[in-house]
Amino acid sequence: MQDAARLRALASWYREFAERTANPTIWECRILTAEDLEAEADRIEGHERPSPEADSDCDMAAAREDLAPPAAGAAALPGERGA
Repeated sequence: MQDAARLRALASWYREFAERTANPTIWECRILTAEDLEAEADRIEGHERPSPEADSDCDMAAAREDLAPPAAGAAALPGERGA
C-alpha cells in the first residue's frame, strides 16, 4: 500500500504544480498525469477504475518546458528533502 500512497502524493503534487502554469496545454498534461497516477493507485489498492485516455495532443516535453528549480520554501516532490 505504500506504493499507492506514493502515487497519490505525486498526483497531488502534479495537481498543485498544474496551477502554476499559464499555458493550458501544460496544465492539461499535468492534470492528466495526476489522473493517471490516481488511477494506478486505485488499481494497486484493488479499486479498479478505467484509466483516463491519454490526450494525443499532450506533449510531455511541453509539460516540462516551464519547469524550473523550486524557489526557497516552495513545495518539493513528496519524499524529497529541501537543499
